[in-house]
Amino acid sequence: MTNILIIGGSTPLQKLLPQFLNTEKVKIVAVFLNTSEDQSAMQYCKNNSIEYFASKEICKQLEMLENAEIDWIFNINSTIILSDDILKIPLNGALNLHPGLLPFYAGLHTHQWAIRNKEKAFGVTLHWMEPGIDTGDIAFQKIFPLIGNETGLSLFIKCLNEGVKLVKIALHYIIEGKEIPSIKQDLSQRRLYTNKMAKDGLICWNIKYNVLLDFFRAANYKPFRSPTYEPYSILNGKKFFIEKIQLDNESDRLAPGIIELNKDGKILVGLEDVNIIITPELSKSDFDNMEDFTAYILNSSKSLT
Repeated sequence: MTNILIIGGSTPLQKLLPQFLNTEKVKIVAVFLNTSEDQSAMQYCKNNSIEYFASKEICKQLEMLENAEIDWIFNINSTIILSDDILKIPLNGALNLHPGLLPFYAGLHTHQWAIRNKEKAFGVTLHWMEPGIDTGDIAFQKIFPLIGNETGLSLFIKCLNEGVKLVKIALHYIIEGKEIPSIKQDLSQRRLYTNKMAKDGLICWNIKYNVLLDFFRAANYKPFRSPTYEPYSILNGKKFFIEKIQLDNESDRLAPGIIELNKDGKILVGLEDVNIIITPELSKSDFDNMEDFTAYILNSSKSLT
């Protein structure tokens, strides 16, 4: 019998728990999850008598884990960083599902950066865990083309779905007694994306339309809220968020960052190569309604930050 500890969250955890449980050669020792969000996974654990804990309590359960004779740890869609003491526990090793293409996209929110960086392909990686962040050897990887108008949400879902398949492959290797691959990363190609890097939604207007469009697509998690940034700008110290942009092919060209109202009352802003029409999201902005916003434009300096 192979004893496995699972750490995870959201849809991938829900999809994979039955895969682990319904395998005769595998025993789930415990599951660590987000107790405020993973209600379905918690209920599944209760229904099947699987012991579970909040992810943040994993260090408190160190003694229990050391006595559980764990063979493998699977970290599935969880951003928790495991201590050296925990990584030493499993007899065979620990595997992490990273929703990004290693070594080029290590860290957090890498799918959004792939859109912003105009990548033609992206991927997901199941890698061996070690003390460094996403630095361990690659076990399995799936690369797929980026086609169409992927959004931050659609690409994240695609990464998770492909990642679930990689975990199933690894589980099959374990059941069959096959050696899981261990391919060294070329860390000279590594780039680490941090949470702080992904938080700033302030628009730079001295850019081309296609670059700004990618910036908006990467932040699009509709109908949900982006976990990182929402595009915004500042006019004379007042902040306003922008819901959408579209090309304007009729008005005289504006300099980058210049904002004005056209003859139809639409809000124009100049970019490096074109004018665009913006639609503000005033519920999150420093304005109560559209009338106040347009009046402010008419009576303010016309240059955006």
